[in-house]
Amino acid sequence: DNCVDVYKHSLVQFYQRPERELQREQSKQKELGFTDEEIERQSTFPYKRVGCCNDHSSAVTHLDFDIESAYIRSTSQSNELLFAFIPSGKQTTATQELSLKQWFTDTCVLGWTVKSIWAKGSLGSDINTLDRTHCKVPPWAPSHGGSQPSPYPYPDGFRPKGSYIPVDEYPTNNYPGEGTPDSWGHHVLATGDDSGKVKLFRWPAFGFKQAFRCFVGHGSQVAQVRFSYDDDYLISAGGADMTLFQWRHVIPNKIYVQNLPNKKQEDGRYVIGNSEMKEILREYFAKLFKVDRTERDLQPPRVVSSDMDKEKERAKFIGRVQERSWKGEVPEEKGNLPDREIVSVAIFNSGAANEGNAYPTAEYGSQITSRWAAVVFKSKDEVDDVIDLYGHPSAVNYESFFHNGEMRLYPLYRQIDESPAAMREAGIRDMKQDDYDPHRPVILIRSERDMRTGKKTYSRWEPMDHNDYEESMGQKPHFLLITANDPNESPVTSVFDRNMAKVEAKWIVDKCAIDPDWEEQFGMPTSNDDVMEVYTKQTERWQEIQEWLMSDDKFGATSSGKEFRSFEAWFEEKKERSQDPKRK
Repeated sequence: DNCVDVYKHSLVQFYQRPERELQREQSKQKELGFTDEEIERQSTFPYKRVGCCNDHSSAVTHLDFDIESAYIRSTSQSNELLFAFIPSGKQTTATQELSLKQWFTDTCVLGWTVKSIWAKGSLGSDINTLDRTHCKVPPWAPSHGGSQPSPYPYPDGFRPKGSYIPVDEYPTNNYPGEGTPDSWGHHVLATGDDSGKVKLFRWPAFGFKQAFRCFVGHGSQVAQVRFSYDDDYLISAGGADMTLFQWRHVIPNKIYVQNLPNKKQEDGRYVIGNSEMKEILREYFAKLFKVDRTERDLQPPRVVSSDMDKEKERAKFIGRVQERSWKGEVPEEKGNLPDREIVSVAIFNSGAANEGNAYPTAEYGSQITSRWAAVVFKSKDEVDDVIDLYGHPSAVNYESFFHNGEMRLYPLYRQIDESPAAMREAGIRDMKQDDYDPHRPVILIRSERDMRTGKKTYSRWEPMDHNDYEESMGQKPHFLLITANDPNESPVTSVFDRNMAKVEAKWIVDKCAIDPDWEEQFGMPTSNDDVMEVYTKQTERWQEIQEWLMSDDKFGATSSGKEFRSFEAWFEEKKERSQDPKRK
């Protein structure tokens, strides 16, 4: 009937309403095809119709609510874009004002923000569906378009002429709650059309010759596309081919943070709400634990192989960097180190991949909560810096590193705002930074120099402890688990890629030990014998990975214990068992 009906959820018990309304509701459900058993099992009125927008001249195809649930917008098969009030459904013609509003979803294929998704000469039915990401990401394509849009990140080995640092030439304004007006990045828009293609645009897509990425795979038209709740996946549904495709939305500048505070009030709401938690995470990752890596003693080791000694060398290097960042010392000539630039922060109150596991072990840390977050940075270098300084994966893969103090893990810190007078009275200028203690996180004092006046300002950072977590989580430190890859994904791909690279690096190290000039001449396997030798070693390692995938031993992929599933830790455990007859 070309109508948008507006319903209000009203959970009203049947016995609280007149009998005639009950009979009317049951007869309506009977006409809709409900069985007698389904009708009898219901005890409440599900929805109540409160309004209707019947101004479309053809069937309604898409519908969006604004962020305040005060308006709706809808499109139809006759290429109409209409706006209406909620809950009455009465049409409004204030299109210019409503075009500036923030909408909770973006599924309508018509509008100013999506005008450039339509190719020249296309029909109104060519694009069937679209969806927008929930959070901003760094730009992967220029907004000016062109015949060869440059993707970001660039393929391995490819560097364009000039600067290849991604620049957002046409930044979009932020809505309230999306950060400061000068925050960097943009949303991504996905479309599905009649030609079976899935395309990615930057949002809003209103530039001339808007650049896009195109993906094929469907054998017919694409009927529907939707991003997952964390923007990591895109699901597309085909029409006549009746297929569902799952696409991985790669965001290289993204980290995943688990074990966030989860203490709740009596009414079930979190003591630290999502908006406050976003600001805490922004300050934590932007300002705390920074170090200048250009210093000579903070240069990484040149060669890293799969040999355990080389892994320890890498771990010791990370330990030196962590120790320097813990002290917060900055040379006078360097001035203040720049803050990391954060594009977006998303908080999720359930679904942590490692929920219930003790991190890093039951001896040192408490169980991971269900609350987690996804943080997107401006550059990949900032992600690598955070992974190193805020806790390295080696602390999980090799328990002895953390046990011996070679690696450091940190809880979530919160900056406490204090007046300069109160800080002077507390003697904060004379406070000395305490040594790192994995059993008792200490208060941190950080100083920054005002480049205009030359005076130092001090800030106080307090760790979040068991008072910010549920009582069931224990009294031990709550370390943050930070990973660069999605912890909900299968680890097979990352484990395979990492180990194949290690095997080849180990082969190169062994080759250089025999002939020091070999690396300068070749640097990689060239002859058939060299290729076959590396292939044989990589095949052996792949067989070990397959054994790990089916192992229920400690650290195995199918282990039922509370240990983390780690191939490196499982491999070392297996090696120690083979060398010790008593452990076999």
